[in-house]
Amino acid sequence: MARPVRPRRVVCLPRHLVYKPAGVPLSDLEVIGLSLDECEALRLVDLEDLSQEDAARLMGVSRQTVSSIVRSARRKVAEALLKGAALRVEAGPVDYPAPLHFRCRKCGHQWEGVLTPESMKARGCGHEEFVELSSS
Repeated sequence: MARPVRPRRVVCLPRHLVYKPAGVPLSDLEVIGLSLDECEALRLVDLEDLSQEDAARLMGVSRQTVSSIVRSARRKVAEALLKGAALRVEAGPVDYPAPLHFRCRKCGHQWEGVLTPESMKARGCGHEEFVELSSS
């Protein structure tokens, strides 16, 4: 019997869920699925330039698991780019962190939530300069 998949911690969600060649309707394209944990691993290793060991610690999995996730994600992205296919971000075995507390640096507005592209502006005031408050 296969070992159960351990949920992977995902902190930042992608801004858009579908990426496709310009000028081609989605219905005319092959769609390749990229899971949220694959997006997170790519973000941590390729965008944030973390080691696979550090990415593994942040995602709550082993370094070998991160290596496997990154290899799969890179293959899918390369396939979509070279074949002219669409890339769709899909759910996966993920675990979202507890809500964080934020304060706007300009007006002092405070709110709670997870860090996503949509939450990069202070909820309520719309300013983009905010700090994370400690949970204590």
